[in-house]
Amino acid sequence: MSLCFRVDDDGSESPVDQRERIFEPFRRLEREQDHGTAGYGLGLAISTRAIALRGGVITVEDSPLGSARFTIVL
Repeated sequence: MSLCFRVDDDGSESPVDQRERIFEPFRRLEREQDHGTAGYGLGLAISTRAIALRGGVITVEDSPLGSARFTIVL
């Protein structure tokens, strides 16, 4: 049996060609850097590692809300 969570981001559109890179430590999308938002680009890297340690996976795809949808399967 598996458990699936989906989280939709309703923020600005995220470039499809950069989506897989956001799971890398200290990686932030260029559009976020331009706006001076807080953060270090570690949240998704830590989440990915924690999920993997529990035998799960996290993926990113288009969201119906206009940005990204994160799917976590444990």
